[in-house]
Amino acid sequence: GSEMKKLNYIALPYSSKDEKIIEHRINKFCELDSKLNMQGIQTVSPVLKHLLFTKHKEMPRDWAFWKDLSYVLLSKSDVLVVLKLEGWEESVGVKAEIIYAHDNNIPVIYIEEDLSNLEEKLVFMKE
Repeated sequence: GSEMKKLNYIALPYSSKDEKIIEHRINKFCELDSKLNMQGIQTVSPVLKHLLFTKHKEMPRDWAFWKDLSYVLLSKSDVLVVLKLEGWEESVGVKAEIIYAHDNNIPVIYIEEDLSNLEEKLVFMKE
């Protein structure tokens, strides 16, 4: 049919003082995002802006700076997909995104770090 596919917003903890942790988080994000895109699932995430930080060191990387973009993207999204990487429950950004989703009747889907429950969750991201 011609009906639009769902837009899925991927949330995960990002900021860390440890570059190795950030690199791990980005790798896990890319693993999930590429798998979803290969399944024909449409995704968006402010984490894609990570590319800017590699080119422009002066760019802020904190939630205070990026929250406006996050809320705009999330407001246009049909589903919030939370990738439960270590630290997700303490993440200021992830917590705020979940609250925003609940307040705006956007369904929230939780994906395990090892993606073990991804297959069963795909149906909620597709329709």
